[in-house]
Amino acid sequence: MASRISRLRPTKALFSLSENAKERLKTLLNNKKNIKGIRVGVREGGCSGMKYTMEYAQEIKPTDSVVTEGDLTVLVDRKAELFVVGTELDWKQSPEKSEFVFQNPNAKSTCGCGDSFSV
Repeated sequence: MASRISRLRPTKALFSLSENAKERLKTLLNNKKNIKGIRVGVREGGCSGMKYTMEYAQEIKPTDSVVTEGDLTVLVDRKAELFVVGTELDWKQSPEKSEFVFQNPNAKSTCGCGDSFSV
């Protein structure tokens, strides 16, 4: 009987943080008590159909996928996984604005302000 060789393909990270995002999140979470991390998700809305959500998480829900980056914890709502797999969260700062930016390789289009996307 011939043996079968399994060929595993590398998988994309579910979600990652840039160095700038890590530093900003550490600053934001520094004095927060009872916060387990940040929760990232998506919902319908915005110009392009889907909008990112981000909030402080006081608990890890059974529907969360846990991503650990050093001492930071990102919780990804399982309903959002297909939409955000491979996404990197970045922190951009300019004289005009400071904001978190989602670099999503799955987005087929984004609105002009970058707050919403479609897949």
